[in-house]
Amino acid sequence: MRVPREKDNTSGDVIGRRLSVVRGLGVEPAHTAHYAFDPACTAGNIENFIGVAQVPVGLAGPIRINGEFAKGDFIVPLATTEGTLVASYSRGMKAISEAGGCRTRIQSDFFMVPYLFRIPGLEDGMRFARWCEEHRGEIAQAMEATTRHGRFHGMGVRSVAQGVVVEFEMSTGDAMGANMSVLAAHAAAGWITAHAPGMTPAQCHLVDMGKKAVASRAMRGFGKHVTAEVRLTAEILEEIFHTTAADWMRLYRAVEEYWSVTGTHGHQCMFANGLAALFIACGQDIGYLPEATYGYLLPSELAGGGLHVTIQIPCLVVGTVGGGCGLPTQRECLQILGCEGTGKARKFAEIAAGVALAGELSVLSSSSAQEFVRAHTELGRKPPRSTIDEGTPR
Repeated sequence: MRVPREKDNTSGDVIGRRLSVVRGLGVEPAHTAHYAFDPACTAGNIENFIGVAQVPVGLAGPIRINGEFAKGDFIVPLATTEGTLVASYSRGMKAISEAGGCRTRIQSDFFMVPYLFRIPGLEDGMRFARWCEEHRGEIAQAMEATTRHGRFHGMGVRSVAQGVVVEFEMSTGDAMGANMSVLAAHAAAGWITAHAPGMTPAQCHLVDMGKKAVASRAMRGFGKHVTAEVRLTAEILEEIFHTTAADWMRLYRAVEEYWSVTGTHGHQCMFANGLAALFIACGQDIGYLPEATYGYLLPSELAGGGLHVTIQIPCLVVGTVGGGCGLPTQRECLQILGCEGTGKARKFAEIAAGVALAGELSVLSSSSAQEFVRAHTELGRKPPRSTIDEGTPR
């Protein structure tokens, strides 16, 4: 048994031969093989194409955001198979909007690719680190020569055991920027190995491809470092969430204690939940969710029974051009947000932060009000399979 692999990845004949492999496994891909777009548009997004995974998309909101780039009320498309998610986030968004909106700000915006240069001697390593700092301008030129869109952002140089790590940073515009930055860093590393005294290509290694939670990145930032905050009155807490600031904070302190004693990376409830649904709907790379979850939820009580809640996502890797953003369904979801194309990536990041904030508000409030289990029982359980008509693919 062999999966047909052809340069012409999406012709009808090649797709048909791949589907024959699936049928040979005793599976009829009646739904997978039906889609509403030209398969050619997936070039650069997938190999060995056979069809689509149809994830339900729901609308949450509106949410009011008072950001630097996102201003106004937004309806948010979320793609998920988890019952209660859209309802829960909508409730959080309603509270934010009735409070006048959440304030959002982006503190930094760059992508980073690290290389390790293996240098056994301590003194030699320190000399190499100084050499890199002295040639920052030439390294920047080598990186920028690989792209029309990216710009050199900075470079971190630090000694480690038997080597020096150089972290090449790129501002990537409206692209998520991984491929752009990797190519630029590769060129920079090549320039260094060609010009640094005593350095050879064999001593140079790309040591991290991202897609994991890293503490140092949470401190420095990676992708877009974005913060969102809202102030809720006692009335909003009671009317929408059926709780009080005192009860909310009592639960938060218990949860925070649990996070601390268990060594939880990222003190927040469920950034990944809403961000995953937003990423899938809008063509983002969900492999970068681990970075986004290394964030923080910070609440405090206000006079008069109100609540001030802030979230911080230091490593939000998103874009609005390139990657999956141009696929038809994903492009439509970006259009719903007004975030399609150039000049919209930071707007999208601020909306994403608002979505994450809404989820934190809703999940802690439902637990505080003893409503969490009931809500999931009512909205998250499917009827028996025999009562569902899956229908005919259209």
